Amino acid sequence: MGQNFRKNILSVFIFLFSGTLAHASLGDLEQSIDNDQQALGFVSRKIEGHAASLKTALSKAPDFKVHILSSAKGELRQYVNKDGIVFALTWAGNSHPDLSQILGTYYSEYQNQMERAPRKPGRYPVLLQTPKMTLHQSGHMRSVQGKAYDPSLFPKNFVVENLQ
Repeated sequence: MGQNFRKNILSVFIFLFSGTLAHASLGDLEQSIDNDQQALGFVSRKIEGHAASLKTALSKAPDFKVHILSSAKGELRQYVNKDGIVFALTWAGNSHPDLSQILGTYYSEYQNQMERAPRKPGRYPVLLQTPKMTLHQSGHMRSVQGKAYDPSLFPKNFVVENLQ
C-alpha cells in the first residue's frame, strides 16, 4: 500500500465529506435532484403546491414541486415546474452554496454581470438581473440567504413572492 493508495483514499474521503449541498442546477431536470440526494446521503423532503400559494390546499394536480435538501451547512430548495425543470432555487445557511454548480448554464451570465458591476468597499446584498435570470443574495457571517430564478420557466400564475 503505497503513496497512490493513500492519495486515492484521501480523495474519496474529501469528496464524501465535503460540505457542499447536493443539487440540480437552475434549468436542469428534476431527476438529477434525486440522484444527487441518494448518492451523497442528504436529507430530502418534497412539497407540492399551486402557483397561487404554497399554503393552498391541493385539490387538483400541483403546479410545481419543491425539493428541500438539508445538511449541516444549510438548506437548498429547488422549485420544479410540471415539465420537470428546476425554475428557481432558494438557499439559507452558514455560507452561500457554490454558485457555479447551482446556477449551471446561467453561471456565465452571473460572472459577466459581476465583473462589470462597480465594486464598493464592504459587503452589500447582491441583486443581479440578466435577460434570463434574477439572483438575490445577502447575509452576514454564518447567516446567508439567496434565491435565483428564471421567470420564463415559472408555472402559470407563479409569482416571485412564492419563493421561500
